[in-house]
Amino acid sequence: MGKFIIIASHGVLKTGTGFERLKEKILESEPDVILRHINLGNPDADEEIEDTARTLRERGTETIRAVPFVLSGGSIKDEIESRLRRALSDIPGVQYEDGFLSDRNRSRISDAIAASIPEREEIQVLLTGHGSFSYGNSDYTRLAAELKSKWNHTDVHLAMLNGSPSFDDALEQIKEKHKIVQVVPLFLSKGHHFRHDIAGGNKSIRERLIRDGLEVQIEDKCLLEYDAVSEEIKKIIIGGA
Repeated sequence: MGKFIIIASHGVLKTGTGFERLKEKILESEPDVILRHINLGNPDADEEIEDTARTLRERGTETIRAVPFVLSGGSIKDEIESRLRRALSDIPGVQYEDGFLSDRNRSRISDAIAASIPEREEIQVLLTGHGSFSYGNSDYTRLAAELKSKWNHTDVHLAMLNGSPSFDDALEQIKEKHKIVQVVPLFLSKGHHFRHDIAGGNKSIRERLIRDGLEVQIEDKCLLEYDAVSEEIKKIIIGGA
């Protein structure tokens, strides 16, 4: 009897972008925990979930935590949790974690981001996240508001790749300030959106800001690469205070 943690992501969590170190931190904190990562984007994902369910039935594990590896609520988080709940429906006491920017977790993440990125009066910050057309992106707007309160002398803007507020919405505010723009990607890992939609490519946020005559600095890290953020996400996954 012990703790079994299922981390379920919607895509590949590449090595070298903080995820491997996060797993190491979890195992360092709780050496006896069984940690299983399931990529629901894999063709064999349903088989992996069923295999995990069989393992849990056989072990009679005392504490089971199922963690959708997402920042916010939305269709991806809903899909992950739905698939896990279907497979684990006959296993009692499974603890399902909310997104890392949920009301329960958000202040911990905002504190860690604010501690990781020093405030500078001469810049304005553009937070960029994946977002959703089917949800209101409220987790992100509340995070932006919390960071604005922590960075007292910094203008904070928010642009979502999907849904509102859009990049065009943010751009109108940014151009009024005539300050350096520091782009802070709100992504757990450096996937396609991080590399192409934000930092590179003719249609990326970086290039569009430059074309509007703005000086741009990109925070070239995903959230898991900040030690303070990774530490808080580890605690959320484990279920600790």
